[in-house]
Amino acid sequence: MTTDDSNVTKVPAGTTEGEALDQAPRGFLALVTTAAFLTFAQAFMVAPILPQLAQAFHTSSGTIGLAVPAYLVPYGVMTLLWGPLSDRIGRRPIILGSLLTFAVLTAGTALFDTAGMFMLMRLVTGAAASGVVPISLALIGDVFPFVQRGRALGSLFGGMAGGIAVGSTAGALTEPFIGWEGLFLVSSAGILAIGVPSVFLLPVSHSIRDAPPWNAVIAAYGKLLSISRGRWTYSFVLLNAVLHSGIYTWLGLYLVQ
Repeated sequence: MTTDDSNVTKVPAGTTEGEALDQAPRGFLALVTTAAFLTFAQAFMVAPILPQLAQAFHTSSGTIGLAVPAYLVPYGVMTLLWGPLSDRIGRRPIILGSLLTFAVLTAGTALFDTAGMFMLMRLVTGAAASGVVPISLALIGDVFPFVQRGRALGSLFGGMAGGIAVGSTAGALTEPFIGWEGLFLVSSAGILAIGVPSVFLLPVSHSIRDAPPWNAVIAAYGKLLSISRGRWTYSFVLLNAVLHSGIYTWLGLYLVQ
């Protein structure tokens, strides 16, 4: 079986891999990997420049540090909505809409000069950005047969890891030359740049036949937390996220001080 993603049979959710469907466009995997890279680079460039942001907004680092959870919390919460919604209207509209809104809001963040508006923009940007990578993961599951899915997911997660590494370093190194506003404008331009090829490279995925009603989706989420193993698993994931975010957020400030 070929390993070229241009010849991968597309398998939308709700169908079997044996059903004949269109092929994934060439470059699809590179596109979603780049989207993951830019999404996480933008997310992780903020924490290292907290001292500069505090100075720009005439506030404390502790106050402006709230911009980090202001982005990450809605990012996590909104994935609970985008997933079931993409089952109903398809993956493509969610990813394209999120990319466009993400780019506009990222650029708009550079226009405000108060800490409150900055954090508000981070909040809505996090909600918009959460439709890119999680739904791209679902789309990979739709597009790639099981035997090729590991390679595709590895590429996407590699883009995420690369974005974290570049965002947390390049942001701090570049800010003295272009300012914090420049960082957001450059990030927005990069996100918008991949939005154009996304129109051509994102395959048209079908909605799931007989998608469960919304009350069943909510009940399923509740059932996960009603199981002891589920509660322990998500508690560990939450604790890991808190510690991970805390290290990235405050280590840069600590080194500056």
